[in-house]
Amino acid sequence: MAPGATASILPEEAEHEFKQMYDAVIVGAGLAGLATAVGLFERGITNIVVLEKAQALQPVGASIAIFENGLRALDYLSPSVAKRARASCIPIEKMVVRDGMEGNILHEKIPHVHVNYMVWYLLQQFLGQRLPPGIVQLGKRVDSIEVANDDTAGGIAPIRIHTSDALHDISDEVDKPSDSTNTTTTSIRARVLIATDGINSTIRGHLFGKDIVRKVYHGKVSYRAVFPTSALLKNGDETICPAAGVNTTFQSDEKGKLFSYRETAPGILTVTSMAPVEDPTEDYHAATSGKSRERFRKVFRHFTAPEVQKILSVTPKSIRIDPIYDVDVLDCWWKGTAIVIGDAAHAMSPSMGQGANQSLEDASVLVHELTNIFTQTKAGISNDRSIALQQALKTVCRSRIDRVKRIHAASRARSFGNNETCKEKPLDLTSTELMELLIEIDSWRAPLDEKMSGNLAPYVTSIK
Repeated sequence: MAPGATASILPEEAEHEFKQMYDAVIVGAGLAGLATAVGLFERGITNIVVLEKAQALQPVGASIAIFENGLRALDYLSPSVAKRARASCIPIEKMVVRDGMEGNILHEKIPHVHVNYMVWYLLQQFLGQRLPPGIVQLGKRVDSIEVANDDTAGGIAPIRIHTSDALHDISDEVDKPSDSTNTTTTSIRARVLIATDGINSTIRGHLFGKDIVRKVYHGKVSYRAVFPTSALLKNGDETICPAAGVNTTFQSDEKGKLFSYRETAPGILTVTSMAPVEDPTEDYHAATSGKSRERFRKVFRHFTAPEVQKILSVTPKSIRIDPIYDVDVLDCWWKGTAIVIGDAAHAMSPSMGQGANQSLEDASVLVHELTNIFTQTKAGISNDRSIALQQALKTVCRSRIDRVKRIHAASRARSFGNNETCKEKPLDLTSTELMELLIEIDSWRAPLDEKMSGNLAPYVTSIK
């Protein structure tokens, strides 16, 4: 039995099937899941596990926008991770829109709020490196979950989680069933189950039904790449490399098509591009058949600006291709002592750059509430953990949902609006409405833990 585990509350005949009891089981080792795990671990809640179906955490993806609200969430969850993240980020000081054909400047501005771009997998690494070996378990798929019917032993009603080994890579879009003849199955228990398994969350389906949310296609596909800036310098093309702190976007006469790049970390260039695609079948095929680079070059072959053509010529073989979807925000994120957060609860389009930031906010509020429960329980203040935990999860949902819905709605509206932008009507970077919303988003503050207030005082106040 792991440190901190309690005696079993299950019937004796089932005890051999559920030998491990965790305070928290987190499903999904993306940013929301790892941030939650790190936040709990650094507050002394160490009897936790993160289950991830991927066989390895690969350096995939590209850049993410990290606003001040996201950095404040990291400050709260782990000051050491926040310090590394801030050192890795390159703040954006100027945003430039250029003609995709000639390269002429169409529009430029200085952002009114602080925004940084960061390499997604670097933040994942920073978080993962704060956890000791054994907490993150790779190649683990959750097949089913159930809540114990009894409510004995101090009110603890554990969730039973049945897992199996994922013996092959699984795409984000299709979660194939395990071959029971070739996998090892395991059953564990959790006082709290935290689902952070993304837009196609299986836990969300287990808890609320597969059709609980509507998945909305935005009529476009993103193409993302990461590569060293040195790749642009091999032929002496110093002028192609963007100045640090400048985000450059190219647009043409084609509505909804854009090609953006910037130096995201010292020596690392990231490309984020969008193109309208009515049916993304060809993109799915390219992403799974090793032809992502060819597809990327084909989509943007008419962007003849020298900078774009040079970048297309040196991009790595593997390009991240993702049709853009979001899901309607769940009206209720919790059930019993299970909760869904991050993209699993409110996946957003990237048009406002808030997906990762809102996930980090979720993690901060959840960690705060769980810390209060688990530390009080250890001190003997509360004897009925299941009721207290359910109330804590309810509090997380209620404190987050209105803010998330406002940001989600704005992100969806802006995404569909961007589908109409082109060279003659470039991306809107200056509207008063957009600036006011970004300032409101930026003003968020993390919760305050009493036991850590001395270390976190510069960063935290009450949640707005």
